[in-house]
Amino acid sequence: THLGRYNNENVQAFGSYNISIASFPQALQKTFPNLHKIEIDNAGLTEIFKDDLKPSGEKLTFLSLRLNKISKIASDLFMYSPNLETLDLYANQIYKVGSEAFLVPIKLTSIDFERNVCHSGIGFNDRIKVLELIEKISQKC
Repeated sequence: THLGRYNNENVQAFGSYNISIASFPQALQKTFPNLHKIEIDNAGLTEIFKDDLKPSGEKLTFLSLRLNKISKIASDLFMYSPNLETLDLYANQIYKVGSEAFLVPIKLTSIDFERNVCHSGIGFNDRIKVLELIEKISQKC
């Protein structure tokens, strides 16, 4: 329920922590059409697809999928998220990242990629460090 005159269109952030889910919740962004921030942490997610992020599209600026079991990041995963600024993939099982995965989110200023299989690193609030990290991920993953 919402307070006063607020409704689902006013919701800008969603967080789910320590609740097992088999796949990215498809109705999430349809229910809350103005999400800027999505956190689905420690949920057991094994994969995520570009269409999972499409409904939020250009609105999405923050995505946290930490402590899941994601193993691959497709080249087109972020194609609908050009304004993504913060990406948290801490402690997944990522061993493969598509060669063009980070071409679209041109505004990334923070990435947490620590404790993954192919590479471990972090770039926080520093575009140069983020670009260096993306280069390392591209080489190793």
